[in-house]
Amino acid sequence: MSDHTAGSRTNPVRRVWLALMFCLVITLTGCLDHYSWRQKMTITVEADGKTYSGSSVTQVNFRRNDPISSVNGPEWVASFRGEAPFVEIPGRGVLFALLNPPDKYTYTEDLALKAFSGFPRSEHFEDRLKRLRSDLSKSVTLPASLYPYFVLFTDVSNPRSIRDLDVNEASISSFDDIRLMNVTLEITKEPVTEDQVSSVLTWLNDPSVMENPGWSELPVSARKVIGRLLSHYPRL
Repeated sequence: MSDHTAGSRTNPVRRVWLALMFCLVITLTGCLDHYSWRQKMTITVEADGKTYSGSSVTQVNFRRNDPISSVNGPEWVASFRGEAPFVEIPGRGVLFALLNPPDKYTYTEDLALKAFSGFPRSEHFEDRLKRLRSDLSKSVTLPASLYPYFVLFTDVSNPRSIRDLDVNEASISSFDDIRLMNVTLEITKEPVTEDQVSSVLTWLNDPSVMENPGWSELPVSARKVIGRLLSHYPRL
């Protein structure tokens, strides 16, 4: 009995090897390969001869995928947190730039890599991530091809009052006498924006809207838009 117990104990040498193997696994799975930065989007519009602007800050994260998942998947996995920028336009409503288009699941996390295109073609992807993380002087006016997906809430108290305003390089940049002047993006140290969207769209915290049956009664298009206003979906 005592011999069996003694033989089943892990000896010190084996414990050291187990610890080393654990450290190796942690390294190989990419836990130490993580890059992040904060980016600020500012939207400026003109309406009735006056200029209005609004902005928000999101944090983008890239981590190296683990060896098993990266065999048939991407080498890097992206995520982000924050909320959509918006512009309040008196008498017209509130214009939002969605974090992702209604029918796509990427935009915010890829935007800086596309917008700041002055990277040498031969530069390794990880080096691009490092530069974005460290260079706080970067600022650019987005071309129409990189515009976000715009929606207008004509009545902020009504989640059904959404109007799609898909402004892109193939269409004009004005709508309802509201002229889109520019959209800028910059790398920043400012804190991630929180609670601004819910302060305008107060029904985001209302169970009668965000839970069934109220939620299921909303049009599918409205539900898709609402789900792209915040990185953490506000379902209650």
